[in-house]
Amino acid sequence: MTSQCLAIRYPYTRHGYLALYTMASTSSAKKSSTRFYPALDILVLKQVLADWPIGDTKKWETLTQKLNEAVRLMRPDGQVTMRGCKDRFRKLLSAFKADELASLRASGTDEEYGERERLLGEIVELESEMDKMKEDAAKVEKKKLEQGETVRQKALQSLTEQAEGLNDEARMQTPSPLKKRKKVESSDYIQYLKEKTEKEFALKQQQLELDKERFVLEKKERQAKLAYDSQVLHLLLKLTKKED
Repeated sequence: MTSQCLAIRYPYTRHGYLALYTMASTSSAKKSSTRFYPALDILVLKQVLADWPIGDTKKWETLTQKLNEAVRLMRPDGQVTMRGCKDRFRKLLSAFKADELASLRASGTDEEYGERERLLGEIVELESEMDKMKEDAAKVEKKKLEQGETVRQKALQSLTEQAEGLNDEARMQTPSPLKKRKKVESSDYIQYLKEKTEKEFALKQQQLELDKERFVLEKKERQAKLAYDSQVLHLLLKLTKKED
């Protein structure tokens, strides 16, 4: 059994070269794990933007399958793993946030480095938007609970006052106009608080729905662009094979 190995030096760190991009081809067509390089980083980041698998193992599995389809177009015996994709994504994101992307430069082009950095910027921005949506939803829920508690306390206070008023009336037999007015005012205020809470909650819910719709629309646009890029890549690979 013969074996050929192509090795390309990859990002240099203070510990030495981080990895070798190794593709082994044998007579048994055994698949080998593909090490990441700038062009593959770009595919990973585009697919992350399209599928947003953060915190979802199933989506990471689907993402890995899609990437392997692209990898095998270039190298029939190549493959990436889900763990490898997740680890590489985390490494790129951490380096970008720490402004250390330069340490992950390998045998790519300036255009590839620029595209990789642009995609990471989009991911960080999207991550921030999603965190804000979650934070807003939590604030709405907290405010709803707090206002609900206020209404409950007012209702209890009103019931207590009414009970005391009834006891006084039972003793005096003639309820005073002032007590009647207080009961009406208390009841009106409780109703006002209830309606105000419901309106504010409805407005917040509406805003969250609009944010979700915008997020879904932007996701569809990213998916459409990714599909177009994949078609172009597939066509270029076909043309390259014909020339060979």
